[in-house]
Amino acid sequence: MRSIKSLAVGAGFGLVTLAIFVQGFLPAILPESRTTQVSRAVRTDLGAIKWVRYESSDYTPLEKLGRAVYVREGCWYCHSQYVRPVAGEELRWGPVSEAGEYAFDLPHLFSTRRIGPDLTRVGLKYAD
Repeated sequence: MRSIKSLAVGAGFGLVTLAIFVQGFLPAILPESRTTQVSRAVRTDLGAIKWVRYESSDYTPLEKLGRAVYVREGCWYCHSQYVRPVAGEELRWGPVSEAGEYAFDLPHLFSTRRIGPDLTRVGLKYAD
């Protein structure tokens, strides 16, 4: 009976260690998870939409200030910063989010639940 308990405790520690490695360390080690390239839709002179790849850059001082307000006010609890790959999301919010969009986020603000509208590209909808 004692060996079964020891085996269960050892297996529990082993699984927790494996989970920490797979979800914590492995993504930081893999080069494909550190990409900064993203796609952007650009309208040509003839009105056609063309997809181009570009390197994302760090936030501007004004964007950093807006992000600080977003965190301070607790907006990330209800509002998502991630367009998920589910039916209809691309029609409502635009293309599915890519890893490069979050290359400069620390911490990531994907929200704990999603009851408010997605705000990841809301700045593109309104001029001022």
